[in-house]
Amino acid sequence: MTNTEYSSPKTLQPQQLLTFFDIDGTLTDGFAILSFAQYINQRQYFKPDSWNKMQRDYVNYSESVQDHPAYSRFAQDLVNHYAQGLSDKKVQTVWEMSDSFYSDVLKGSISDYHFKPFAPKLVQTMNKVGVTIAISGSPIEALLPLQRILGITFLESTIIGEHNGFYTGEVIENMALDTAKEQTVRRYLTPRIDVNKSFAFGDSEHDLPLFQVGNPFIVGRNKHLHQIAQQHGWEIHADGTDIISAVEERIK
Repeated sequence: MTNTEYSSPKTLQPQQLLTFFDIDGTLTDGFAILSFAQYINQRQYFKPDSWNKMQRDYVNYSESVQDHPAYSRFAQDLVNHYAQGLSDKKVQTVWEMSDSFYSDVLKGSISDYHFKPFAPKLVQTMNKVGVTIAISGSPIEALLPLQRILGITFLESTIIGEHNGFYTGEVIENMALDTAKEQTVRRYLTPRIDVNKSFAFGDSEHDLPLFQVGNPFIVGRNKHLHQIAQQHGWEIHADGTDIISAVEERIK
């Protein structure tokens, strides 16, 4: 299974308007890769040692200076340990657990992961004017139900290897890396696309590859990203309360 099964820039029309979405921290509170790994670990379908390593990865990064080298190590280690946790697990079972996970998310049963209040309306608004594309470092099995629930057109995310219906523990594509996001955005921003009228939404400096469009919107309270946004004149919506009206006005 690869991302190309869910996305195909070749199908985009001339002068198409695109919207790039980050997911974790932008459309949701929490990190899908961590919350989903914890969820399936609690159901004894994830290797406990790998889950422990993922927790240490997160703590170590949170306590670091969080510069680019630290983030790159974190992105690689976290995804690698997630992949190892799924090694030899049945793909179909994990996907079924993903559906169950999002059923609990919608019920409010997952304490550290939920949709931001404005997320459904924001995606709906952007779907009316163009094509929506989510780009996330979290794995696809932890995000595909979210794509369906919100109605996002294309999903680009981390891919873990599979063979004969079981996970191999190999990372095929790590979309948590800034370089991977950059390459993906570049693949979409062809001369056919109206870049100046396109939109992007993100919450951290690691979403900068998404902001190569005419209408970047900053969500959340990341101070470093706020400084960059102020330098470029990008809109900042820390809590998202007025983001729908701001977007609708920009579309006009």
